[in-house]
Amino acid sequence: MWERYCSFLDLSVEGFIARQEELLQQQLRLLVGSPWGDLFLGKRAPRDAAELRSQVPLTTYQDYLPYLGKDRENLLPVRPYLWAHTSDRCGSFKWVPYTRQAYDSLADISIACFILACASKKGEVNLRKGDRILYNLPPRPYMSGFIGFGILERFPFRPIIPLEIAESMDFKERTKASFREALTSGVDFVASMTSVLVKVGEDLTERANNGGGKLGKVVTQPGALGRLLKAKLQSGIEGRGMLPKDLWSPKAVMCWGIDTEVFRDRLNRHWGQVPYEVYACTEAGIIAMQAWNRRGQTLVPHAVFLEFLAENERVKVQQEPSYTPSTVLIDELQPGQRYELVITSFHGMPFVRYRVGHFVRVMDRDDHETGVRLPQVTFDGRADDLIDIAGFTRIDEKTIWRALVRCGINCADWVVRKEEQTGTPVLHLYLEDGPFQVGPGIARQLHDSLAAIDPFYRDLDRLLGIDPLRVTVLKKGTFKSYYEEKRKQGLGLLECVPSKMGPPDETVWDLKRLSSGG
Repeated sequence: MWERYCSFLDLSVEGFIARQEELLQQQLRLLVGSPWGDLFLGKRAPRDAAELRSQVPLTTYQDYLPYLGKDRENLLPVRPYLWAHTSDRCGSFKWVPYTRQAYDSLADISIACFILACASKKGEVNLRKGDRILYNLPPRPYMSGFIGFGILERFPFRPIIPLEIAESMDFKERTKASFREALTSGVDFVASMTSVLVKVGEDLTERANNGGGKLGKVVTQPGALGRLLKAKLQSGIEGRGMLPKDLWSPKAVMCWGIDTEVFRDRLNRHWGQVPYEVYACTEAGIIAMQAWNRRGQTLVPHAVFLEFLAENERVKVQQEPSYTPSTVLIDELQPGQRYELVITSFHGMPFVRYRVGHFVRVMDRDDHETGVRLPQVTFDGRADDLIDIAGFTRIDEKTIWRALVRCGINCADWVVRKEEQTGTPVLHLYLEDGPFQVGPGIARQLHDSLAAIDPFYRDLDRLLGIDPLRVTVLKKGTFKSYYEEKRKQGLGLLECVPSKMGPPDETVWDLKRLSSGG
């Protein structure tokens, strides 16, 4: 299994590029002569990576919108096996057609994640038939929902709640049911978006420690009662409240999302182990994953063809839209720099030199500890969700998370956007009271925290005397009310959660209305 799923970790940079070129040429043969190739390759079809990069312009999802749809499948190089979607701006969806070969490849890459998540050294495979998985996945047609089913086609895991049943349940109902069943069955793997897992862990801890009653109400099996009593005893010996690690000892806790780095210590405290990180998106599948040492992430050569748009090149495009930017390949990546990801699909998928809208930061040229000779990267935020203030700083979601954690603000949730007040641009943060009431002086604390983290933000104050931060504290329960209101309107799971960076006026008005009791 290690050789089949994880051998890419043995590649050199040259071997990585050779594998990419081989798969790209297979993709180009599918595109050339197809209606899709006519649309996106231009009059002179590229024969290799060099010609693709020199002849074909970069694309965004807007370029594909007129041609993507179930009624236009005849345009695609290969008929889709399934259509996945993810949320886009303004409540719309990005629909992505997956071929059977691409779906199979994604399932294989997912198995590699499970193997590495519970390994402690090279070549070690600790998967066992019947391993129990506590999933927190959005339902199909979200890509993560499809991944759940694809994994079960590859290996006989046992979900705590069968996926077919879980899909018919509301997200919160499914989460409660999963943890209730896990009290009896135990857990071998936890797989979840980071932010969801943090909230679930905190909710579980609150219920378990609230006089022992709330969690006890769901305990009906002797095995569950014994697990709960043992956890109470362990936490009591250590003189603290009960945590998930007192109830379960999973082989691995697997997370994805921009806030994983910020919440790593909290997840470690909750579950008793460092979370295992995966980087993925709907358009490309799983792009990178950690090795067994849980440090930087290694890019996967057989997911998509990878190019990297340096930040200074991206800025030139923003300043002059007609500018033709240059990209680099994996052998030209520089440690400490960050790049916008550009992908070309493999396996008959549709994207050609597509700007994903994500930043990756290069941590190092390789990983000496594991012997991996490929660059180590981390997902560094959305390239299209940066908030520019006075041309000095571009604030991203991770920076806000780090600032909140740094000054000890335990808020329930938040959104932030750029606004104008008396003609001056401000960074307006709307945050909800958490378990511990947000106190006075919150704006000054956050301003100082941001200045300590981001030198460009600090220069706003130091050089220009600008303090751009404004904070509005929302009543406890506001985001929950927002979620429930949108669910009643029939919106999907991810559409019920407001975008953290730059939400539209309507979202902010709704949050303020719900906070004031309207």
